[in-house]
Amino acid sequence: MKLLRENILLVVLAAIVLLGGGGMVAAYFKTSGSVDEGVRKRVQMVRQLRDLSRDGANGEMVERAEKSLENIRTAAKDVETLCVGWNRRNYQVLQLRIPDSDQTVPAFPYDNETYRDHGLGYVFSRVYVQAMQDLLNSLNPTSPPTQAETESQVLQWENQLMLQRTMEAAGVDSWGGASGAVPPDIAQQAMVLGRRSAMLNKAKAGEVYVDPNALDMVFRDAVLNPMVDQLWQAQLNLWVTRDIVAAINATNKEAFASAEGQDSGRNVLTAAVKRLVQVRVNENYVRPSVQTEAVAAPTDGGAYPGEAPDIEAPDIGARPTGAGPDAPAAADPLTGRGSSREYDVLHYQFSVVMPTRYLLALERNLMAQNYHTILKVEFRPPGAGTGPYGMEVSETGGQAGSCYYGVEPVVQVDITGELLLLTAWERGTWDSEKQKFSDQFPPLVPAEVLARQFPGADNPALREVDTSRLPREPAPEYGYGGDYTER
Repeated sequence: MKLLRENILLVVLAAIVLLGGGGMVAAYFKTSGSVDEGVRKRVQMVRQLRDLSRDGANGEMVERAEKSLENIRTAAKDVETLCVGWNRRNYQVLQLRIPDSDQTVPAFPYDNETYRDHGLGYVFSRVYVQAMQDLLNSLNPTSPPTQAETESQVLQWENQLMLQRTMEAAGVDSWGGASGAVPPDIAQQAMVLGRRSAMLNKAKAGEVYVDPNALDMVFRDAVLNPMVDQLWQAQLNLWVTRDIVAAINATNKEAFASAEGQDSGRNVLTAAVKRLVQVRVNENYVRPSVQTEAVAAPTDGGAYPGEAPDIEAPDIGARPTGAGPDAPAAADPLTGRGSSREYDVLHYQFSVVMPTRYLLALERNLMAQNYHTILKVEFRPPGAGTGPYGMEVSETGGQAGSCYYGVEPVVQVDITGELLLLTAWERGTWDSEKQKFSDQFPPLVPAEVLARQFPGADNPALREVDTSRLPREPAPEYGYGGDYTER
């Protein structure tokens, strides 16, 4: 013990060395075991790879891979079928009744001889105009008060105010003028009250103010001999307009439901969308994005070849029948989508007056209609001079600023959107077994329209079956005629 006490320091140092060394040895063996296990797995993998390179993949692996690939193809086909069904859900072509007959035929697929022999161009334009009018009527539209309506209200207020003053004066001619003359103060007060009454009455007479030329109609009256391009553009125009109107009606329905019990009724005062200012549907599909990238930007600040100088803000005034098509638009930077072999892209714009709290509901209801994407939303004061896309805002039939929207603040909302139309439905689905187009999905787009929209047989937007449909000769600029026999 004495020896231990005298050498306690050495004993402690020896213990530390032994314990530390033992820990290091244990850690070494533990680490060494992990490294060995990792090396073993890698060696095994190398041997498996060597065996595969020597003998090839075994049959079981190939079978599993083929089955997986087939499942992926089946799932993709199912998705395409669902997409095509969704695309055409609300997009039925117009039905045309052959004159002096009970027979009706679909407007598309387009057949030149049938249109020519039965004058279906006139029938189409007449049916289209009625369909667009039905869309307007579904909004339960109203308009600002006319001058006559305002004057009528002013006269009523003059009579009421004069009677009130007469009663207060107990028969004394208080205005001191000739009998029947309206004193200036009463005339001025009656003007203010009469105008307010006229505006309030018209606001309660309908659900949405609709400007006279709000819809971008391809035909405003029946036309005897329309162009083939106009027929198809009118059908596209009807589909897009129908979706926009349906979104407005759905948004207003939600607002009316939330306002029940307030004794305010279903009118402009309780509506979400209070005014439809303008709808504009581009006449051309968006050009292929591949083609867009291939065209170099002009160095002189001008437009691309064949493109209008200002695609972003085209004039959207009333379009005269027979007007030429818009310049083809480029893919929007937000989505980068251009027309392709899978889908065609169509741009449109519309403007409404509404409280901003309903904007998300309007967008949601629009996108619920089909494959719509909101590209841009802009705001401006309602009725402020020049409207969206250079349109002159006017209230024909009423006085400027005579729309009454209620007590909640409103703005004019300009919305730009795009719609995707799947080619498997719009241009038809090819049945490879029967070597013809499917009876369920025949080509709806006329071949002449394809030739003008996507010039050149090597256009990146054209499928092989689309190219085979291109006409042998250029289509005439107007009306029927020409050799449209498919190749």
